[in-house]
Amino acid sequence: MGKKTKKGVPKIDRSQTFSMDILVALAIFIAGIVIFLFLINGNADNKTGDKLVSEAESLPQKLIASDEYSSTNTTIVIGNKVDSWLLNRSLSKNYTALKRELDLVNNFCIHFEDDNGNVVDLNEDPCKVQYSMGDPRLMLTIKDQSGTETTVACGSIEIVC
Repeated sequence: MGKKTKKGVPKIDRSQTFSMDILVALAIFIAGIVIFLFLINGNADNKTGDKLVSEAESLPQKLIASDEYSSTNTTIVIGNKVDSWLLNRSLSKNYTALKRELDLVNNFCIHFEDDNGNVVDLNEDPCKVQYSMGDPRLMLTIKDQSGTETTVACGSIEIVC
């Protein structure tokens, strides 16, 4: 500690003042680096979000064709009707193959809803229920007519017979 003045208040040496200046400068420098890194990561998140929005907008175009002649390997809906053969072909593919065929980077879960917002069973087999196709790590909440909610993994098949 420094020398004491007449009133008993310690006097600060020049070396203590110099070290305080260094500490303040170091704190400002570290804060600048943290702000810089935050801004860089913030921009990366926006780019990821933009990619996700872009994929979400392009997915319906890959699944829906206006007529038979404009259908592709990924088409499920022709006009305004679901083609059961094309749907079953897509349901039979594993998630990785379907993701590659749809040319997607992000995970997805595809399901259909009726006019009332109820999720529709995609499987034609009366002993099996499949509400969706996509990444099994994603969860889908199904509400039945009584209002009971059930959460199922995307693409899961439930045997009911």
